[in-house]
Amino acid sequence: MKVALVYNDVELDRARVELENPHAIEQLLMTISAMEDALVKKGHEVSHVVLPRYPSVDAIIRDRSDVYFNLTTGMLDKRMQLHAVAILEMAGVPFVGSGLIAHGVALDKYLAKVLLQRSGVNTPSFQLIPERGEWKPEPDMIYPAIIKPCREGSSLGITSDSVVYSASEAAKRGEQLREQFRQNMLLEELATGREFTAGVLGNDPVRIFPIQEILYGDWPEGEAEIYSFDAKVNEWAARACPADLIEAEVAEIERMCREGMKVLGLRDLARLDIRIDRRGAPSLLEVNALPGLQPLYSEYPRMAEAGGLSYVDLIDELVQLGVDHYPSWGP
Repeated sequence: MKVALVYNDVELDRARVELENPHAIEQLLMTISAMEDALVKKGHEVSHVVLPRYPSVDAIIRDRSDVYFNLTTGMLDKRMQLHAVAILEMAGVPFVGSGLIAHGVALDKYLAKVLLQRSGVNTPSFQLIPERGEWKPEPDMIYPAIIKPCREGSSLGITSDSVVYSASEAAKRGEQLREQFRQNMLLEELATGREFTAGVLGNDPVRIFPIQEILYGDWPEGEAEIYSFDAKVNEWAARACPADLIEAEVAEIERMCREGMKVLGLRDLARLDIRIDRRGAPSLLEVNALPGLQPLYSEYPRMAEAGGLSYVDLIDELVQLGVDHYPSWGP
């Protein structure tokens, strides 16, 4: 098949990207190169669709590939990720990953948590800090808590200073952060138990890779034990995959992953972050509808490998899932 890799123009706001998210361009280029190599090894032809700042359907229609693989993560603006999915849907072409509505919900941490909570999925208690207007922490908020931008990824905006220990501290820090990020923020009870991430592949039934634990044993002194932006950039975390869990614990986390995928309407692939809460139960923190796919670095392909699925076979399976959404389509 002819497979198109769809991604951001890396020259867009390069200076700002290198300042605010210093490894983003390098990671994207390494992912593109690795995916192209994997696809060629499986006998596919590869094309590249590089999206400008304001993409249109024309770029997709001109390409005429059999299936499209969206890698548009939006290095500075997550709306770019939604733009790419929107034009793929408008073009009516087969593509890998979730549709626009599911993508939009997953990218909004507050909205995703509202839906998860209403569906009975265990998630830490939370409150919206609106982008504008007066607000104050609700009296029943549990501390310590953490403040996160609602529409960012890769832990952008999450530092040790994001952890707050009282309502007064939450009010002060929340005001600073919403001004800095100019978007809604999430005030969330901080789960402090063991932390895990799980990779999901496929649809009805889904395949869940061996669960990976994020280990905080060697964290720098004075840094909160959270998977912050600094932690990811500086690679502080050790990992254990598969995690040391008993069968019942694995089953409960896998059940939570299936339910989270179903509630948010996700398809093909996702990565879910889970942490043990103050009651000792797994609690779903976030869902990533477009997890990183850089081999030897990103959590998703690392977990796939632990489950016996090579990188080459993983990419090929994802491509086939994209084709399966439009079985009668042809260029």
